[in-house]
This record gives sequence, C-alpha cells and structure tokens, in this order.
Amino acid sequence: MLTLAALFSFCLNNPAQLAKEETKGPQKIKAGVYITQVFGLKSNAEFFQADFWFWLNYPGKPVDYFSKMEFFNSLEARQITRDTEEIQGVNWDAAKYSNKIAKSWDVAHFPFDKHTLELQIESTRPISEIILEPDTKDFGINPTIAMDGWKVLGKRLRVDRAKYTSRFGAPNPENGEEFHRAILSIEIRRDALSLFFKLHAGVYVTFAITMLSYFMSPAGDDIFSARMGLIVAMLFASLVNLQIVDNTIGQTNSLSLPDKIHIFTMINLLVAVAATLYSRRFCERGKKVFAKEFDRICLGLQSLAYLGLNIILILLAAYS
Repeated sequence: MLTLAALFSFCLNNPAQLAKEETKGPQKIKAGVYITQVFGLKSNAEFFQADFWFWLNYPGKPVDYFSKMEFFNSLEARQITRDTEEIQGVNWDAAKYSNKIAKSWDVAHFPFDKHTLELQIESTRPISEIILEPDTKDFGINPTIAMDGWKVLGKRLRVDRAKYTSRFGAPNPENGEEFHRAILSIEIRRDALSLFFKLHAGVYVTFAITMLSYFMSPAGDDIFSARMGLIVAMLFASLVNLQIVDNTIGQTNSLSLPDKIHIFTMINLLVAVAATLYSRRFCERGKKVFAKEFDRICLGLQSLAYLGLNIILILLAAYS
C-alpha cells in the first residue's frame, strides 16, 4: 500500500517528467556530405576514389553516432580527420574521409553517356532509434574539381528507407526493420569527343583501305590474292581495334555505339570479300569491263551507306 501511495504521489507531483518519458522517441539527426575531390573516373574500372566531408548535427547530449553509420557502397573507407563541437546547443560532428566507392558503368551511349556517382551512408540503427534528415543547405561538390573528360550536371542529397527481410539474429519479434540511408548523387556527363575519334580512327582507316582495294583488278591471280589478303587483314585489324576500345572504356552487356560501328564495319568488309569473289568470276568469264564497273558501283554504294549509317548511329546515341 505504501508503494502504491508513493507512485500515485509521484505521478501527481511530476506530470511533466512523466509526459517527457512517454514522448521520448528516436533521435533526429541532420546529415550532410560535401565532396572535395574525385579521382579515377574510368569507365573500365568498377570503382572511383572520393575525398569528402561527412557531418552530423543533432541536439542533446553528445553521442558517437559515427559508430552507428555505415558507408554502404564503399569498398574501402579511410578517415583522415575528425572534429566534434557543440555550437549554440547543437552538436556538430564532422569527419573527412577518403573512400574507394563502387560504381557500375553503362557505356552503351559512349561518348555521350551520362552517369550518376553515388555516396551512400546508412544508419546501422533502425528508424525507431535514429532518423536521418538531409542537410540540403551545405551539401554538394567542390566546383573547382578538375575531372578530365567529364562535366558535372547536377547534385542531390536525399534520404531513402532501406528495409531488410532479416532480423540479423536479433531476439525480438520485429521482422525486417527499416533503416535510413543518406545518398549524395552527382550527375556527370562524358566530355570526350576527341577520345571517341582517337579510338575509332583505326576502324575508319580499315574501312577506307578496304574501299581502296576496289581499285585493284582481280583479273590476275597475284592481284586477286593481294586484294583478298588486304581485306582479311583489315578485318583482323578491326577486331583488334574493338578490343582496344573495350579495354579503354569498358564493356557492357548491351550493344554500345562503338560495338555497332565496329560490327557494321566488319559487315562491310565481308561484303567487300563477296564483291571481290564476284568481280573475279566476271573477269574469268571475260567481262573485265563489267567487273571494273561492278567494283566502282560497290565502292560508291558501300561508302555512302557506311557514312550515312555512322551519322545515324552517332546522332541516335547523342540524343537518346
């Protein structure tokens, strides 16, 4: 009876304290990210390097919330420096990192491809304990960063919810709690037309040399053999050039613009082989004048078709 009386007296005399305990909820934390440097933007690699500041702002007592954060898509994370301070009743906890961040590239529209660089930081505690809010005032990327071959189009900082179907072994009835994930997205566009032409100069030269073979009359055995050998050599050269392009910009599961150009070039080279065989047959039948005219027609039609389709493919990649 005495215990009940004391509890009743406490509730009457301390209603504000009781209400405070009842309304205690998750800690709201404002999170921000600012990238100071980016390295290794190569579409043939599955990661890039970024130096950045990451900070948390929250009221109340200082807590090491950094230990409750995970760099979700970072392959490696290295803290360079950290600073913690209370400013006007708000805890400011900031650290600078240098991370290796995973990145998948889609180069189907090279050299007009656009990509999104993302830095994802997830709370290791559920939303019932920690709520992240984006600091949309100070986030971003250093505008003086020199990214050779790339241009920054835009930036965005948001907070998404991540839900897992596992309790990760926690002995509680909840199944699949939600966690907040802060995501800094940087939109970039490739600016490498010069690289495109350097990589494709070889395949265009192979086509040009193949077209010059039409001026070689296949009437003689030696010239016929030389003409066929030249075309076959150009076919292998185009295959080698395709491998060089893939090693430089990276491979993709879909047909990229470089793939289409090289495939169309190789088809034209095969057409040149077939045209050479037909021209040789005409010569064997004593129709050397017709064979010469046939070669000129093939030269004109193939050149126009090749030029026209290249223009179409490049425009489709640029405006898709």
